[in-house]
Parts: sequence; C-alpha cells; structure tokens
Amino acid sequence: AIDGCTKSCAAKVAAERGGTVSQALQVSDAFKRHRGLKPDGVAQLNEAGLQLAQALAEEVANLVDQMDGEVKNA
Repeated sequence: AIDGCTKSCAAKVAAERGGTVSQALQVSDAFKRHRGLKPDGVAQLNEAGLQLAQALAEEVANLVDQMDGEVKNA
C-alpha cells in the first residue's frame, strides 16, 4: 500500500476489504528521507517535486521486486 497520509488509510482499507498488505510505504517517510527535495505543490511539480516522485517510484519498484522474489520462492 502507498499511503499519502500518516494514518495508513490505504493499508487499512485494503485490509478491511480482505486484501493482504505485504508492503506499506508512507509518502511522508519518503519526504523525510529526501529532505533536500521541496516540491512547490502537488498539481504542478517543480524539478524537486519531480525528483521526489522519481525517488518514490524507485522505492516502489524495489519493493515490487522484493515481493516478486518472495512469490517465486514461495
């Protein structure tokens, strides 16, 4: 689950609907890991916002790769 709020709404809703959340990612944690990147807004991203989005996408890709390995080894 990728949560945009600190209350883990996406993960909670997935679990409530019978889904299994094998990985959870908080967008706020990505902000903390990349403190130097300050997006100007969310509708129109500046260069820092685009870099932050790319960093988050790479984190998601890494989690998916890890999950893929878990599925193959199951």
